[in-house]
Amino acid sequence: MATETNNIGRQVIPFTIVDNAGLSSPMFVYLYGTTNPDKPQGNTYYLSNLKTGDCTKFQPNKPAQGYGLGPYGGTQEGKFPQLDGIRIYISYFHQLQVPTNSDGIPQAPSADNAGPNFELIWDFVEATWHVYTKDRSVLHVNTTQVDAFGLAFKVEHSGYDPAKPERRITIVNGFDSNTARRAIFDEITQEGPPWSKLIVAGGRRVLMPLKAMDKGLFPKNQLDDYIAKVVKFYQKDNKLVFNYQNVDYVGTTDSNGNFVFLGGGKKYSIPKPTTRQCYAQDIRANPNDGVSAAICAALGASFLRSTLMFYDEFPVPQNLRRYFYREPPVCQYARVIHGQGIDYHAFCYGYDEVAGDAGTNRDVVNPTSIKLTINKA
Repeated sequence: MATETNNIGRQVIPFTIVDNAGLSSPMFVYLYGTTNPDKPQGNTYYLSNLKTGDCTKFQPNKPAQGYGLGPYGGTQEGKFPQLDGIRIYISYFHQLQVPTNSDGIPQAPSADNAGPNFELIWDFVEATWHVYTKDRSVLHVNTTQVDAFGLAFKVEHSGYDPAKPERRITIVNGFDSNTARRAIFDEITQEGPPWSKLIVAGGRRVLMPLKAMDKGLFPKNQLDDYIAKVVKFYQKDNKLVFNYQNVDYVGTTDSNGNFVFLGGGKKYSIPKPTTRQCYAQDIRANPNDGVSAAICAALGASFLRSTLMFYDEFPVPQNLRRYFYREPPVCQYARVIHGQGIDYHAFCYGYDEVAGDAGTNRDVVNPTSIKLTINKA
């Protein structure tokens, strides 16, 4: 366990930030999280001293003001505080402007709506460092493109293996190339409309399709024809077999277009989803429990990866991910970003965690350090 603490008594570990973006602006570092994940209201803090890991509580009902330590350039060595529900934002040219609500919780910067942050280059990493006992804490870190892609981060966090607590490990995720960001923007541009319309803010970020739908930049029916074909395909003799906790749930579609799964003495009915529900991770079943949630996730991921009808396994497993994004309609946003990710992993929509395509283990026990590299922009 880390032994050094900050001004609010939270553990801290070494935190290295490497700015390889190559921009004409220095960077700003804005990190926040909570000391109480069950009650973040009044318990949410931001990093106020990078060198020491000291934190300051957000004040309620504050209008937008600049948050972000810096300006920094090159490599910075500091301390990372033990908080839950962490976001680490990196911005260039200016600090991010952030208001707080009546509970003292900061409003997340918007990737898609006009405002003081829209024209800036920025992105963020998600993390949570949770203490379970006095001898055991777990740090989880992942990059995310669920809202948008703005910067090509590489994250390395070290500690001990959850499966073998005596073994030191370092987990690396994100992007490991100084050409990744440029390649993603170039490929999305080359795909033409509607995909090229995902690039907004003067080429500063690529929106996830769901965010672009709300701005009228992406068709709300992009998957609808494919969804209809899938429903018809499974109304015949074709079946989906989903194994969950060693029980097979066999799925077909009924005359109303619902997916129906039978297994373990239960029947689950899932209405035909819309394009929006697939991208928004909003497919729901009746009854709604752990089994049906897993089936809905598998359906959503399979629609977005366009593997339904084409491959027998449901969902198609990680070792066969070469079959993802091959059949039309291809989700070019996910295909392109995954193509640049370390081990082809990325987190482009909520259902991307199905079959481990957002990455496998991202947890370390009793963390010892974290390093964030911003690759070339």
